[in-house]
Amino acid sequence: MVEKEDHHVNRRNVLRKAGVGIAGSSVLLSTAGSAQAKEDASENATEYEFTEEEKDAVVAELNRIARREIRKEVYDDRVVTPSWPSWIPGVPTGLPFNWCVNIPLGDEFCAIANNPVTQMPLSCGNVNFTGRRVGMTFGYGPSVHIDDGEVEGDIQYQIGFNAMINEANGCFYLELISTGQNACVVTECPDMPDPREVSVRELAQALYDLSYSFAEDLYDAAGMSPPEVLLVLTAIGIAVAFATMAATPPIPGAIP
Repeated sequence: MVEKEDHHVNRRNVLRKAGVGIAGSSVLLSTAGSAQAKEDASENATEYEFTEEEKDAVVAELNRIARREIRKEVYDDRVVTPSWPSWIPGVPTGLPFNWCVNIPLGDEFCAIANNPVTQMPLSCGNVNFTGRRVGMTFGYGPSVHIDDGEVEGDIQYQIGFNAMINEANGCFYLELISTGQNACVVTECPDMPDPREVSVRELAQALYDLSYSFAEDLYDAAGMSPPEVLLVLTAIGIAVAFATMAATPPIPGAIP
C-alpha cells in the first residue's frame, strides 16, 4: 500500500528559523555558489533549525523516491508490479546504518555508514572548516553482504568516502577515500530550492537529485562506470546521511 502524500505542506512549516524553541542543530540551507566564497558569507544566509521530526519527513519522501526509481530500473514498464516488492527493504531512517538490497536476477548492494562526528575541524580540497562528517562504504556485486562491520563477498564495485557538512554555511562535501589518497570530489554548495517556498516532497526530491549528481561525481573520480541501479542506491544513501547529519545536534564538549 502506498502511503498518502501531502503536496501542500509548505517548507516554512517544516524548517523554522533558529531560536524558536525547537531542539535541533543550526545548519544552514545555502543556495548555489562557491563553497570558498560562502565561507565568510554566512551572515547573508537564512538560518534554519532542522529537527529529528523534520528529518523523518524528508526521509519518508526519500523512501518513496527510492521505490519509484528502483522499480523503473528493475521492472519492464509493461509489467504490472506490486507497489513495493518485499525484497526491497525501506531506506535507512538515520545513522548509523547497515543497509543491504538483494536484487532478483541481479547483484546485491550493501552500505555501511558510521555515526557522524560533529563539531570538529575538517578539510576538503583547499577548504578548511568546522563541521560534521560520516564515513561510508558501499559495495555491489554477487553475494555481497555485511560481515562483522565490513562489506564482503564477490564485490564488483566498492567505494569508500566521507560525507561532510560545513557548520558555517551548510555546504555539503564528499571526499573519496578508497583510492589510496583522499580526494575532494564535491566543492560547490548545493543548489537547493528556497526552503521558504517548497514542500517537503520538493525538498526531498531536490536532495535526491543533488545526491545523485554527487554519486556520479564520486564514481567518476574513482574511475568507475556503475550500473544505474547502483547510482540510485548510492544517491539515497548519501541523501539520508546528509539529512541525518543536518538534524544531529553538536556533541556537548566537542570542539567548537
